[in-house]
Amino acid sequence: SDLFEYLVSLAEALSSRGEHELASEVEFASRFATGSASEFLHYALEALKKVNATVTALDNSTIAEISGVIAQIEDAFDAIGGA
Repeated sequence: SDLFEYLVSLAEALSSRGEHELASEVEFASRFATGSASEFLHYALEALKKVNATVTALDNSTIAEISGVIAQIEDAFDAIGGA
């Protein structure tokens, strides 16, 4: 899925900038891509919110992109009745 690919890419970007703990959390969330949609979205949302709240090693456009993905996941949760 696009979200899975995004998470993998973000984890690589975080790792390359020395943010190994956050990279691990994002990579962990990506592992749920083959499970239930609500579980995957939950873990992805939690990981992205943590990245958004704590990371300083990413450029502004990437941080803005993360905020956009968070909003999309929240909209998807509303649509499926999750979280």
